[in-house]
Amino acid sequence: MVNLTDNNQYLGAIEAGGTKFVCAIAPLSGRGEILAQTSFLTRDPISTLYGAIEFFRQNLPPDSSLSRLGIGSFGPLGLNPALPNYGEILATPKKGWQDTDLITPFIKAFPGLKIAIDTDVNAAALAEGMYGAARDLHSYVYITIGTGIGGG
Repeated sequence: MVNLTDNNQYLGAIEAGGTKFVCAIAPLSGRGEILAQTSFLTRDPISTLYGAIEFFRQNLPPDSSLSRLGIGSFGPLGLNPALPNYGEILATPKKGWQDTDLITPFIKAFPGLKIAIDTDVNAAALAEGMYGAARDLHSYVYITIGTGIGGG
């Protein structure tokens, strides 16, 4: 079990968009302060995912670990952990990304890493409910128009 007061534990976040990836690191025991952040173009799956892995490796403080990772990704996504396509991008119009496994490369790079994954739109809706315009509301809808159109 991870001690949430351990200063050597960090949370990673990825907003995996069809146009760009945004990655950030924050202390697991913190209050939302961001230690490091970057943004880069979404390219092919291998170079994009390994670009994110390298960001985390290069920006974690010495003698620390990435213990949690949240991924909000374009989709559609396999979101049922009981199915073999869990964590994969499904039949997407984004060329070269269909059947891309978004979880395994990070687990291999950071053994013991716990990952939560959802669509980028659901992740944004959750953030609005926790910290933004929908804070303290019981029900709300989040709609986005960008590289794609979605709702959460």
